[in-house]
Amino acid sequence: MIAKRTFLVIIIGFLFLLAQTACGAQVSTKPTTTATFTKTPNLFTTPTPTLTPTFRASFTPSPTIDVAKQTWHSTAVAIQTAARATSMQDWYAKETQIAGFSIDCDHVYPSSSDISPNGKWIAADCADKARSNLIVQNKEGTKWILEFKDFLSKDSPEGMSGGVSPVFWSPDGNYLYFTIWLGYSGGGDYCFPEPWDRGDYGLFRLDLLKGIWSTIMPSTPDFPGYKIVFSPTGRRFAASLDGVTISDIKTGENIQLEINGIVERLSWSPDGKYLAYASSICYDEKITSSSIYIWDTTTNQSQILFEVDKMILRPESWTSNSTLRIAGEEIIGFDSAYTIYEYDIEPRGLLFSGTETPNP
Repeated sequence: MIAKRTFLVIIIGFLFLLAQTACGAQVSTKPTTTATFTKTPNLFTTPTPTLTPTFRASFTPSPTIDVAKQTWHSTAVAIQTAARATSMQDWYAKETQIAGFSIDCDHVYPSSSDISPNGKWIAADCADKARSNLIVQNKEGTKWILEFKDFLSKDSPEGMSGGVSPVFWSPDGNYLYFTIWLGYSGGGDYCFPEPWDRGDYGLFRLDLLKGIWSTIMPSTPDFPGYKIVFSPTGRRFAASLDGVTISDIKTGENIQLEINGIVERLSWSPDGKYLAYASSICYDEKITSSSIYIWDTTTNQSQILFEVDKMILRPESWTSNSTLRIAGEEIIGFDSAYTIYEYDIEPRGLLFSGTETPNP
C-alpha cells in the first residue's frame, strides 16, 4: 500500500506578527495623502479567441551525453554559479539602497520590498502588530500607503492575514504593479504548490504620480491563488488563469493557452521572446505526467518541448535567451529525486540531462 502523501503549505501569520512585536512600538505611517481607488477597464474583459497550442511529437529525454555536451554542461554550471554570486551582490546593494530612503517604519523587510529601476522609488514592506502595509515613496517625500485590507476579496474569511507585495515597475517609471498574498494553509495532491510558492491573489496597478490604484486582476480567496510573471521588457505578463493567459499591456490583447493539468510554473526568457510553462497531472497517490511548453511571441504559437511520466517538470532558469534549464521532480516514498535538463530552443534539442545532488 502506497502511503498517501499530503503536502502542507503554511504561511504562518502568527510568526509574522511575533516578528513584528519584537520590533517594538510601531511609528504611525499614515500619509497626508492616501492612495485612492478608481475603476479602470480590466485587461481580461475582452479576451481574444483561444489559441490552441501546436504540438510536436513528444519524447523521453535520455541521460546519455557525449563529450561536447558535457563540456557545454560544465560551462552552464559555471554560469549558474556566477549568477548566484551576482544575486548575493544584488541583495547587499538592495539593502544599501533601502537605507537611502527615509522610511517611517520600525522595520523594513528587504525580501518583500523593491527599488524602482531608476532608483527614485521604493516599495517597502512595513507592518505593525495589527496589519500589513506597503509604503511606496520617493526621495522627495511623496508617499502612498497601500493597506492589505483594502485589497481583500469580499469572500475572504474574516481575520485573514497576509500582505501587499510589489510585482513589477513599468519601464516608463509611471506605475507600480502589485499583488497581495494570504496566510493560508491547505493540502492537496502531488501537484500541490512548492512550500515557498505562496501565490498571488490579485493584480493591481498604482499610478505613482497621482496615488490612484486600479484593479487588473480581481482579488480571489481561492487557494493557491495565481502565478503572475511579467516579461523583462514589461510588454506582457502571463498568469495562470484559465490555463495560461498572456496579456499585452500596450494593446490590451489577451491570448489564452489551454493546457491539460495544473500550471506548475511560468518563466520568461531574458529577452522576453519566449514564455516557458509547465503543466502536470497528479492524483492523491501518484504523478501521472508532466509537460514543458514554449510560447513564442514572434509567431504567437505554443509548442511542447517534451513530456515525461511519473515526474513533475518545472522551468527553473535561463542560461541564455534560448537555453532553458528544467527541473524534474520524482516522488519516491516520502522523498524527492531531482533530474536537471538543459534544453536549447534554437535549434530545438536536449543538451544535457542528469541527476541533481541537493545542497546540504
